[in-house]
Amino acid sequence: MMCNVAIDSSGYQGTPIGVDYSGYYGTSDSGETHKRGNYALNTRTNSHAYSLGDVIRTSTSPTMDCTATTDSACYLYKVTTAGMSAGSAPSYCTAPGCTTMDGTMVVTAIRGPYTYYRMLRTKPTLAVVPYARPYSGASEAYYCPSDFASRTGIGIDDRQL
Repeated sequence: MMCNVAIDSSGYQGTPIGVDYSGYYGTSDSGETHKRGNYALNTRTNSHAYSLGDVIRTSTSPTMDCTATTDSACYLYKVTTAGMSAGSAPSYCTAPGCTTMDGTMVVTAIRGPYTYYRMLRTKPTLAVVPYARPYSGASEAYYCPSDFASRTGIGIDDRQL
């Protein structure tokens, strides 16, 4: 259970033995020694002051609102310039690493959707999992130690096999 990410959940269930180097967004951490971030998950609101490093989302129910890779509900954004959000939401960008100016703050998309087709033999249907793919330029993308295992592309590491 190393190098995982928990997003908007009840956290890791069980003892923290073997749980290490994980990132937590809107989730209680497991009490591990080497956790790699415990970020509050804020839903964007109008005319609100945000601090550098805050993580925001544009929807309170991403699993219902996230239907395509071009939906901002599928993304998590990190505040890279602190400031006040606008009186109404702008169109947030929808590509990993893109930036959006919202009032006086600037946010960068740090996690985006993972898409795949299910029911391939009967009726192929696109499935979109919000927040599943990290932006490779975000510090959160490579929290797993470089000497952990011999594989890449596991946990919160977005390198391809």
